[in-house]
Amino acid sequence: MLSKKVKVSDKAQEASYLIAELVVKSMKPHTIAETLILPACSAIVKTKFGSEAEKEVDESTDIGGMAQLLVFVRYIHDVKIVNQFFCCKELKETTTGKDIFSTLSEYLKSVGLSWQSCVGICTDGAPAMIGSIKGFVSLVKKENSSVITRCFLHREVLVAETISNDLKSVLGKVVKMVNFMKSRLLKSRLFAKLCEELEAKHLNLFYIRK
Repeated sequence: MLSKKVKVSDKAQEASYLIAELVVKSMKPHTIAETLILPACSAIVKTKFGSEAEKEVDESTDIGGMAQLLVFVRYIHDVKIVNQFFCCKELKETTTGKDIFSTLSEYLKSVGLSWQSCVGICTDGAPAMIGSIKGFVSLVKKENSSVITRCFLHREVLVAETISNDLKSVLGKVVKMVNFMKSRLLKSRLFAKLCEELEAKHLNLFYIRK
């Protein structure tokens, strides 16, 4: 039974990453995963396997039905960018933005840190995280108004906004060229044919939004 549960968990995590990759490649808002993909998966599973199986689609809880808050940190140490696991806390009752904020605030205090040390937050588009009044991000900004927030799937947008003017000019031209190629199917096919004749490694371009 334990082996089965572990395998299911691994498969669920792999599926989650694959869905996240599809969302990024399609250049859709990250919230589509919560507003469309998850409900669609729930409807499919419920129809084919029943209500009990539908409950396992919710990946916000562990196999015991408890909500787990996982936090990772990224910081610079000796001119190197370090990604490190920060903490895992159980949300015993509700999972509102206030609950998440309170739980993480208590942990920060216990390790001698404060929200003033936080530069940016990467999160998903769940209402509990980005709600304008009681969302986790809003509560953090009350403690530190300079915190930058971005979706964890679109961190490249933050880089694009902070690059130098010279690089931004080049990026702007690249965006225009890519969008021109992707604006019509005929243009995409002709471009793919050109790449094939030049023996290029890739034949297609991803659509880029400004």
